[in-house]
Amino acid sequence: MILLDTHIWIWWVDGNEKLSPEQRLKYKIMKAKLFNELIASVREGGKIMRGKSKPSRTLKVDAPDIKKIRLSYKLSYFPRR
Repeated sequence: MILLDTHIWIWWVDGNEKLSPEQRLKYKIMKAKLFNELIASVREGGKIMRGKSKPSRTLKVDAPDIKKIRLSYKLSYFPRR
């Protein structure tokens, strides 16, 4: 995981001279690493969608009870049967 201070990021994007050449190099390396991780993730997702690979994990979510949700927000009235 990479933690990036917002002001440092703004200086880097803006080309501010407050960043040393060493800091600029570190951020270039970080940017390349993050981009490569993103590309790898997109490629893996494409393989899964095309059926060429299986996901490493699955998530099962039960369907929400729409009537209960709408009633809790007083958005609908459902008469009792």
